[in-house]
Formats: sequence, structure tokens, C-alpha cells
Amino acid sequence: SRLNKKRRKTLKLLSHEFKKDSRVKRNQDKLVMIPIIMFQDTEPQIHHVIIVTIDNGINIGISFIYDETRNMVLVTGIHTDKSSIRKQHQWLSSKHMTDCECCKDFQTNIDH
Repeated sequence: SRLNKKRRKTLKLLSHEFKKDSRVKRNQDKLVMIPIIMFQDTEPQIHHVIIVTIDNGINIGISFIYDETRNMVLVTGIHTDKSSIRKQHQWLSSKHMTDCECCKDFQTNIDH
């Protein structure tokens, strides 16, 4: 396929490196949780995404949900597509359809 013929770079992060980098780069006062809608089977659920910088100019979104039965937060996904995050976020409120800046800090050149 055409996708496989493109030149690619791989960024490998070991778990301990990612945790260390996340602690250094994260600004506690600016931690924003972006609500998005996702589906479990056919049931809609509200998840939240935080934007994490993994390298210069490269962000990912980590989504999570609170599991009341287990009384804990569960990570539900890693998001690399700003457009998809915006669409899932916009479905929650019509006021976010035009002038939403909730994802403005998300930068990436990851192309699946």
C-alpha cells in the first residue's frame, strides 16, 4: 500500500523514560482534561483525555475513565489524531462545534 512506502521514524520510549519525561514536562497548573465520547459496544461513555508531550512538538492524548465498581481510573486509549479527538469532543456540546480551543495545544506529526 502507499502508506507502507512512506519513510518513517520510530520513537521508542521505555516505561521509566516516559514516566520521568512526563513528570518533568507536565505543568500541574495547566493539566486540562478534555471530555470526549467513546462507545463500549453500543453504549456511549464519557472519557477524558489529557495531552502529554512525548518529544519536542509531539503530543499524544491519553484517555481514561473512572470505574466506579473498582473505584479506580482506567486508561482507555492513546490518541494521536487531533482531528479525531476534536470530533469526539464536539459531540458532547454544540458550543464546541465552532469556537472550541480545547485541543489548541495538541501538536503532532505522528501519522498512524
